This record gives sequence, C-alpha cells and structure tokens, in this order.
Amino acid sequence: MKNKAILFIILLVTIFQCSSNNKQDDKCKINNEKSARCDMEYQLDKDISHLDSALYYINEVFDECIECKKYAFLLGMRKVVIYSMKNEYLNSINFLDTLLEKEIISQFYKDVLTNRFNAMNAQYYGDSLLMNIYVKNAFSEIEQFFLSHKSSIDSFLNMPYITAYEQSELHYGVSKLQKQYIIIPVQYYYYKAQIEGIEKVRNEVDSLQNAINGDEKYFEIIRIMLEEDFMRFMGI
Repeated sequence: MKNKAILFIILLVTIFQCSSNNKQDDKCKINNEKSARCDMEYQLDKDISHLDSALYYINEVFDECIECKKYAFLLGMRKVVIYSMKNEYLNSINFLDTLLEKEIISQFYKDVLTNRFNAMNAQYYGDSLLMNIYVKNAFSEIEQFFLSHKSSIDSFLNMPYITAYEQSELHYGVSKLQKQYIIIPVQYYYYKAQIEGIEKVRNEVDSLQNAINGDEKYFEIIRIMLEEDFMRFMGI
C-alpha cells in the first residue's frame, strides 16, 4: 500500500510540473537528484541531517529552477514536504506563499494546504478541536471547487486511468485549472474521511465506482489514500 501511495505522489508531481522549451539547467537536475536521494536516505534511517542536506540542495538552485520551470514544482513541494517531516508546519505554510507568488501553485491549492498544515500543527501540539476546524476548512475549499467544476471532474472519473493521466499533461493542451481535476476527487474523499470516517467514505467511493463503472486503477488510488496517516503529508 505504501508503494502505491508513493506512486500517487509521482503522479501528482508529474501533473503539476511545468514544462519548458528552454534548455534544462543541469544544476537543477543534479540538485533535484541529490535532494531526492537525501529524502530516501532519511526514509531508511530517520537521520534528520539528511533532510537538512536535502533543503541545502533545494535552496542552492531553487531560484534558477523557477526560471527554467521544469523542476520548480518538484523541488518546491519537496521543500514543503521536508518542513512537514521536520514538524516545521509554519515554515511549510510560509513557503507556500513563495510558491504562489512565483505561480508554481494555484491559490486554491495554497489555501487547502495552508489549512492542512495548520491542522497538522494543531494536532502536533495536542489541540484536536483546532485541528478539526482546519480540516473542515480544507474540506470546504475542496468541496466548493468540486461542485463548481463537477461536470469536468466527473469526466475524469469516467475515463480509463491512463487516458485521464494523459489528458492532465500540459503538452496535451490542457490548462492548469483542468490539470487539477484528476487530483480533486482524491482530495475530496480523503478530507471527507477525516471528518466522517474512513469506512463510511470508502463505502461511498465503492458506490460511486459501481454507479458510473469508474476505472478500477483510479478508484483504487482514492481508496489507498483514504488510509494515509494525516500527519504524513503526501501532497494532498
């Protein structure tokens, strides 16, 4: 299950990563690989120094990567994730402002994640009531987006998984707004499960899949993500 969750993160990164016709800066590529390796090393031994090294490699090239764009989302979100792994949730929130300012993420995504990290920060300090408030705020943002773009999002739910994935790629001429559609249902049901319970929402997901004959691989991703620990940020 963990491996499939990691595959979802790869999908998320690929969907939102910008492409560019400019020649790729080798330094961005190299530091991206170094920071990813440090992240993996931390997963193996939980030595916090690996995360500090990853941040160093990201910070060293981040401004350059904004210019070439290809690695901007990937490195930016990795930095956000690293802050969350270090329990530095307010640093995650502050850096989201930078990502928004540089047009690396949307206002919607920033608002959802701001509520997410505020909820994680509240939970970290033992304030479950405040955590629930922020979780509900995040779900409200997602639900409003979901309902406002329901027909378009529904079209992704009815597509074969590979087709939906391909149509979320920038080089297929799909807008940044449309690129979010494949992620929204995953977010919607994940946050709903935090409020209503995993079992109830899983049954709702199963019923929806049966009703529309939804693609098995895509709905499996939704079900897998329902099980993810809220204090482990996986991109949603």
